[in-house]
Amino acid sequence: MKLVKDATHFNQIVRDFKARDTIRHTNCYLMPSKVSGYAQASRMSWYQENEVLVFLCEEDDFYYFYYFLGPGFSADVEHNLPSLTKPLISELIYTLNGDNSEILALMAYWASYGFDPYRTNRRMILVVDKTRGSNIMKPKIPGYKLAFADPAHLNEIYKMWKDYLDIYTAPIPGPPKIADLISKSEIITAVSESGILAAALQIGLSGNRSCVERIAVDKRHRRKGLAQALLDFNFSLDLGISLYYLWVNQDNTPAINLYKKNGYSFDSRASTQLIFQK
Repeated sequence: MKLVKDATHFNQIVRDFKARDTIRHTNCYLMPSKVSGYAQASRMSWYQENEVLVFLCEEDDFYYFYYFLGPGFSADVEHNLPSLTKPLISELIYTLNGDNSEILALMAYWASYGFDPYRTNRRMILVVDKTRGSNIMKPKIPGYKLAFADPAHLNEIYKMWKDYLDIYTAPIPGPPKIADLISKSEIITAVSESGILAAALQIGLSGNRSCVERIAVDKRHRRKGLAQALLDFNFSLDLGISLYYLWVNQDNTPAINLYKKNGYSFDSRASTQLIFQK
């Protein structure tokens, strides 16, 4: 495997692969800024074998496995996966009401090399009027303070997310990233009267869209309405948001019910994650 030097180098590798073959399928839609971040940290490598071009992006707990497949990809064509110390996570995003025969073929293809189904997530959306936030009062929960995260709780937020969230569904932000999110007011917390972090929600903002990136409630503070309160706090922000969305494990019924209660509904987008572990 070789390191990707920067976004320009990445684009050249892809162009060279496309020049020799038509792309049959890819799961790689990385933005230039994301490629640059991985490359600058020397966390992005690549290799090419037969009809397959692969990029590996290293996270703390796993590698993202991004690929480009040429027209002749087949389980009959040998492909040697690299030997690494962390699992590989590959993600297939597709539309449920479309023809998913190619997705099933891809899953079978990667299964022949040892990838196992890990989990399927569904996207939920909520379309609202842009002025909604200005008409919603910030929630209050007796015994807790709801506010944008204080830097003093940085390490507690990191520990909570590591303890309660699945580490393979999405990379858990490390302390430096959490510090950046706090500075941008993109983490909302519930803190007990004694100063203990009870719950934390990360939102992602892009134009008029707001995404629930991750949410966790300490098990000692559950069944007190804290998850709902964090969502309400997010809804109360006067940011001109017209679309709220999130991805949720299709088997997480309590979370799905909470989001439905708040007006979210499933659209047609789904994401199936595959995992390779030696």
